[in-house]
Amino acid sequence: MPTITLGISGPTKIRPVYRLEYLPEVVVGDVKYVVKSVTLFDRAGRPMTDIYDVPAYAKVAYEVRRVVAWDILGNSSSTEVREGEAVTLRAPAEVDFGNGTRLVFRQWSTGDKSLTITVGPGRYAALYDTYFLVGWQATNYTHVQWVPKGSKINAPKVSKVYDDGQTRVFVVGWTAPDGQPVQFPYIVNAPINFTAAERREHYAKIIVWDRKEEGWYPEGYELQIGDAEKRKWLLWQFKGWEPSPVVDAPGEYRAVYELDPLAASVLTIVIALMAGAAVALRRR
Repeated sequence: MPTITLGISGPTKIRPVYRLEYLPEVVVGDVKYVVKSVTLFDRAGRPMTDIYDVPAYAKVAYEVRRVVAWDILGNSSSTEVREGEAVTLRAPAEVDFGNGTRLVFRQWSTGDKSLTITVGPGRYAALYDTYFLVGWQATNYTHVQWVPKGSKINAPKVSKVYDDGQTRVFVVGWTAPDGQPVQFPYIVNAPINFTAAERREHYAKIIVWDRKEEGWYPEGYELQIGDAEKRKWLLWQFKGWEPSPVVDAPGEYRAVYELDPLAASVLTIVIALMAGAAVALRRR
């Protein structure tokens, strides 16, 4: 106000009031300047103590604060520290999501491999590697392992997984969950379970009349019989196999024969004729 009008009726004291404006804080990048103190000085350069002095200038002292920011597993946070202060950051060693995926701590963005670090102003991030659970399932065999994302893996060296002397099982390959064969090496980009493609064999005895063979036969093996063995003595013809025409379990597999009706009829006629001829000879 350029002009003040006062109504004075006696001795009057006039107290001057001065207004000082300043920013309580100033932010420049990651540095914050916070007002620490304000001092008024008179024209003689002395700090003002008497309110009746006329202020000539003011000094505003700022305190420097810097930002410490960090990111751990996608959770970002920050705090401010004064000069000389530090912050302790802790990262979990691993995080398991329960779905065959987990993260394993590798290092901080500074290159420090310790889970706990003490740092000053700056920005920090905990770096993790992704691992997937890979499972292998076969008869009498189960194996699981954590594999880094993008790794190439080979199938485990598994051959015979079962043998009780009568039946034995061999692993001949591996299939994916959709049943398709898997080619190795395999690149792991997600959790996966492999199932063994197996070959099952049974110890069996094959009996055809007086001929016997025994040994290991693959499950589903179709029993064969030679043309010469399909008939015996013209009276018997091959009917089939008991208990099955394919080897589906350990045990005996026997060729079954039955009388040929036509041959039996012919034989009956021949016998009758021979008997008749014998009777006629006797009568003579």
